[in-house]
Amino acid sequence: MFVYIGHTAGSGLQVGKDEFYSLNALSEKFNEWKMKKPHFDKVIAFLDCCYPEKMNLKGLKLIQINATASMETKVDKIHGNPLLNYVMQAFTATAYGKGCILEDCECSNILQGSFITLNDLWLYLNEHTKHEASTFDIPFMHTEHISLQDTILAYNCHFKVQFDFTIEYPGKNEIKNMHVLLSDFNDSFDQLKSIGAEEVISNFYWFIFTLFAIFWLRVYLNKSCTN
Repeated sequence: MFVYIGHTAGSGLQVGKDEFYSLNALSEKFNEWKMKKPHFDKVIAFLDCCYPEKMNLKGLKLIQINATASMETKVDKIHGNPLLNYVMQAFTATAYGKGCILEDCECSNILQGSFITLNDLWLYLNEHTKHEASTFDIPFMHTEHISLQDTILAYNCHFKVQFDFTIEYPGKNEIKNMHVLLSDFNDSFDQLKSIGAEEVISNFYWFIFTLFAIFWLRVYLNKSCTN
């Protein structure tokens, strides 16, 4: 898979302040890999830039989705194009326990099967052009040498992906279950440890509060009995 987000010029994809890498050079690199590694037979490319040309591959299967057609330039130079955001959303939103970033969007109804196919993704992307016509261009697609099987892009996690943890407190016959969504610690493992620590600390404070309440209740009852 090849993903590019940025600017292009006559010299190709901009990879530095004054550095460019042409799509022809990139295509040749893929063609060389094909010769060295026969099992390498398919390229899936997402190009979020102006003037995205079709990649020139030899003997390779190609699925290329562009943010715009090759002669269009309607891409926000500050915020870019929403294409890649929606591609990532298609593959992760339900697994993260989140819906579409757009209100009243019914895009999730498109992804109902066990797998996300090229046609599913294409319909999914185009569904958002109905809601963001002014900022989201209709994407453009190139395909070459692909079969029906090649159009299966990914497994569809149409359920929330979460991790279940069991917390045992030393000296207490208490076990607490903690459920953490994948999106809650997608930055680092330290983030997951922080979530677990918060759960333990909050339970500890509740335990101290309970002991404190029992203590004062006993004091109150003892005074009542004495009187």
